[in-house]
Amino acid sequence: MAGLAWAATALAKVALGATEIQKISLGTALIWQAVTFLPSGMAKSGTQNFTTSWALLTGWTPDTGTYPGSSVVSNALQVQGVKPDATISVSLPYTGSFTNPHTARILLNGVVIATGTGNTAASGTMTVTATNVAVADGDDITIEVMVGTYANGSVSAGGTVTIA
Repeated sequence: MAGLAWAATALAKVALGATEIQKISLGTALIWQAVTFLPSGMAKSGTQNFTTSWALLTGWTPDTGTYPGSSVVSNALQVQGVKPDATISVSLPYTGSFTNPHTARILLNGVVIATGTGNTAASGTMTVTATNVAVADGDDITIEVMVGTYANGSVSAGGTVTIA
């Protein structure tokens, strides 16, 4: 479906007076449809060893049971729709035996938008949240992790990432 634009600017909203229009058709052909936002989620499968530098966390599956329509492409959770104030939440259990800081961070289209506080428990859960994030349809959310000083332990299966 081709997008609807005014000059070179894509239209995100169309209204007739105070009434928002959801679809524009020409005969039976859909010309434009409002983009709405749907929450998305992904779950970590398998384990991944820590390194002492930032590394992409791999092995994700879309959580379509809780968040219908969720998709993961190249270990990135895909945003479904447009939202100017999304919250992205990450929870990652890990195991290890040293108390070096275990840290996770969130990237939006390859740019770091939030870094969690290093968890110094030998084993525990890393968390990080980004709030009031402007997201657009098809944006990529990826997660990177590291452990300070000495690479020990691994990120466990069962971690989650959500966009709401």
